[in-house]
Amino acid sequence: MNKQQILPRETYMDRNGPWLRPFIAAILILMGPALLQVINATPAWLPAWASTLGGAIGFGFAGFFAIKTDTISAWVVRALANVLWVMLIVYLVVQLAR
Repeated sequence: MNKQQILPRETYMDRNGPWLRPFIAAILILMGPALLQVINATPAWLPAWASTLGGAIGFGFAGFFAIKTDTISAWVVRALANVLWVMLIVYLVVQLAR
């Protein structure tokens, strides 16, 4: 028998799970108020900024683990994050210049 037949194959989630799980959680947290509003179940006690804070924390964890993960998907996410940071800075400079 061949060694490749004995060893289990590594799946996409095995390789990218450390950064993908917080990323998906952050998206769900950010979408939560909109999903609750669709079914008319928005809690009055939940402040509007809570989902934004939870999403930011989730994206922070996802970014941290994407840096520590050595896969092409993590590299693409890191590259997109760098582009988004530059776009955010340019947007803020343009808004402050007005």
